[in-house]
Amino acid sequence: MHERRTAFEQRSRVYVHDLGQDAEQDRFVFGYGYSPDLKISDNDISFILVTPESPYLVGMVAHGTQNELTAYYIPLDQLQSKAIAWKKLFDVDAAVTGFSLQQDDVYLLTHKNKPRYEVTRTSLKNPDVAHATVVVPASEVAIQEADVAHDGVYIRESQHPGTPCGLFMTADHHIWLAHGHTGQIMKLDLDGKVIGTVRRLGVTIAYIKDRRALIEPTATAAR
Repeated sequence: MHERRTAFEQRSRVYVHDLGQDAEQDRFVFGYGYSPDLKISDNDISFILVTPESPYLVGMVAHGTQNELTAYYIPLDQLQSKAIAWKKLFDVDAAVTGFSLQQDDVYLLTHKNKPRYEVTRTSLKNPDVAHATVVVPASEVAIQEADVAHDGVYIRESQHPGTPCGLFMTADHHIWLAHGHTGQIMKLDLDGKVIGTVRRLGVTIAYIKDRRALIEPTATAAR
């Protein structure tokens, strides 16, 4: 009995369940033992990330307490295939600890050669994680999370313990950064260049996003 309890979370698998269908008919689509092409061990934990913001699925593999992930991907319509041909997106050597999907792109939170992390982007049409575009470069602050919503990508940073920063990227590719140390709110382009600032109002990023008239010229931006 003790062995059964300790092995309860081993060899995890992902199934698709159609509402109203007998659970015995659920289809095994990802995880331990699905395919020899998927390198998933007994102690790995398997998930599938799906979002209405993207026509792709990502099969994620967590390796115990290790932060670095392994991921595979397919176009969403391939989920109905009898034999799903998962393609590897990245392995633990890419040092990716989180990711989010937005349309054909995947945004990666990685500390590969960047101990304070950076956010990169590559297209799932032809992914190249090793040469991904840097969206938010590494700096003196440590990036902690990167998540996608229907209107953009949200990123959480921390410069000092208890001093959070927030970064928001809208669907029209405008980036808003709230610096946790100075309280300054800045507008950036996709290369991370400051193109304007917003007066410090002490309100949330969501509120600032709708107050674009408060943008000041770059020349007056705080250094």
